Amino acid sequence: MNLKRFIAFSGKIYQETEICIIDIYKLFKVYNSQFLKHSSFFSKPTKIKAADFYFLGNFFSAREIKTINGFKTIKKQFEWMSARIGIKNLVKNKYPHLSFRSIETEKDIYGAPLIKNLPFLNISISHSGKYAVSAINEKQRIGIDLEELKCLNTKYLLYAGFSKKEKKLTCPENYFEILKLWTIKESYLKYIKKGFNESLKKVEIIKNKIYHNGVPIKNVCTESFFLLENYVVSFVYENNI
Repeated sequence: MNLKRFIAFSGKIYQETEICIIDIYKLFKVYNSQFLKHSSFFSKPTKIKAADFYFLGNFFSAREIKTINGFKTIKKQFEWMSARIGIKNLVKNKYPHLSFRSIETEKDIYGAPLIKNLPFLNISISHSGKYAVSAINEKQRIGIDLEELKCLNTKYLLYAGFSKKEKKLTCPENYFEILKLWTIKESYLKYIKKGFNESLKKVEIIKNKIYHNGVPIKNVCTESFFLLENYVVSFVYENNI
C-alpha cells in the first residue's frame, strides 16, 4: 500500500517529537470504492476481513482487526485505523526491521496507548473531523490533541472545561483562543495519562502556564499551531532536554 496518498503531513515538529497526520476520509474513500460500495461514513459497520482490503493483512494483526470490528460505526473504525496507521508509519521509519503487523498498540493500566513491544517509546494520538494525528518521542513524555475549528458553542466549552478563574480571564468571543486552550488541556491530560479520567476544569492555563489542581506544573512546555486548513494542534512535552 502506498501510504503517501493518505498522509496529509509527516515530520518532526519540535525537538524530538514527530507526528503523522492521516486523512481519514481518503482512507475510507479507497476502502468504500472497493468493498463497501457507497456506504455512508456514518453507517453501521460491516465486518472487515484481512482479505477484503489487502493492506489490512499487512498492517494490522488479527487482534487489531478484532478490535476494529468491535466498533459500532464505520466512522469509529476508520478513526481508530487511521491513528494506528500513523503510529505504525512513524515507528517503522525509526525501526525499519519491524513489520507493520508487529507494531501493535495496547492500553496501559490507565487506558493510555503504548506500543506493545516498545513500551519505552512515548506516543500520543488524537482525531477530529477528517484527520487523525499520531505522535512519537523517544526521549520526552508527550501529549497531543487535534481539534477542528468548526462552529462550536463557546459558552458550552467554557462551562464544560474551564475553571471560574479561567472564565474571568478569557473572552467568550475569542473562539480561537478558547479552542487552543481546550487542546492544551486535553494534551496535558494525555501527557499525565489521565485522559478522560480527570476533569478539564482541574487543569488551568493561566498566562501560558499549566496548573493542575491549583499547583503549577514544572518542567513541561506547550506548543500550539494551526495546521491543515482549519485545525489547531497542541502538544505538551517534558522539558528535559
